[in-house]
Amino acid sequence: MISIVVCHRSKPFLQQFEQSLANTIGVEYELIVIDNSHGTYGICQAYNLGGDQAKYDVLCFVHEDILFHTPNWGLNLIQHFVNPSVGAVGVAGSKIFGRKWFTFGGKHGFGKINILQHTKTGKAVKLEKTDPDVKSGIVVSLDGVFIACRKSVFTNLRFDEINLQHFHCYDMDFSLRVSQHYQVLVAYDILLEHISSANYDTRFFQEFDQHFMPKWSKQLPIYTKDFELINLPKAEWYLFQTYARTPMMQGKILRLLKESLQLFYFYPQLILALKIWALILFLRPLEWFQKLFQSISHG
Repeated sequence: MISIVVCHRSKPFLQQFEQSLANTIGVEYELIVIDNSHGTYGICQAYNLGGDQAKYDVLCFVHEDILFHTPNWGLNLIQHFVNPSVGAVGVAGSKIFGRKWFTFGGKHGFGKINILQHTKTGKAVKLEKTDPDVKSGIVVSLDGVFIACRKSVFTNLRFDEINLQHFHCYDMDFSLRVSQHYQVLVAYDILLEHISSANYDTRFFQEFDQHFMPKWSKQLPIYTKDFELINLPKAEWYLFQTYARTPMMQGKILRLLKESLQLFYFYPQLILALKIWALILFLRPLEWFQKLFQSISHG
């Protein structure tokens, strides 16, 4: 039995979500809809209101802009919680949250993900970074599109509506806190389709810089128990490279150089650092000029 909590903002999304949920979950459930169509609540406050109303032992905090593709996925979710050491389950997460960034995919295998994600063009793309012959992967942070947890975990930890009052970083904060006490998993046997495209916009970086990082910076990096520490410098520089390539970092060369020097203090890996500095000083301006030329050409 599962309590589903949704922060509702779009009636068309909610209607198709309700139908998909009813057709696929395969177990007894309750749907708790927190009406936020007028922007009354931040998502942490909305989820806490919904979680307080939940009557079942498994809570699922989920976006309304999704469709479920796995028949009887509720049975799969409950099975993951048979292990008492499991505190939270999602569909996208990271094995390491670095001093500056994280990843749900990538060639190094730090991210774990199983989702159909819509791009900005509306095309659904299967994003899959999983482990063979198992039904889940252990991570330390989860994406907020789908986060399930035990009712007892929610009661003890809750979402941080004091520091995170808008719609970003709540998922990383909650799952990182859960990972300090329980296992956090990405489920490979639950497939959903996320209709909206991911977007790290200006508001995200404001929340990240002003509220999330001051709270967590002294505790980072955080990684799974099976993470090999010999790979930590390489992982941190890879994560920083991913961070440097985000659209919000375009043009912020001095900031990126300052932050990379701070990272070099902890991980003085000269070859890796030189690669990042080359990216910041040479490759990024080239990318910007190429995009500018393309926009002029198409204009």
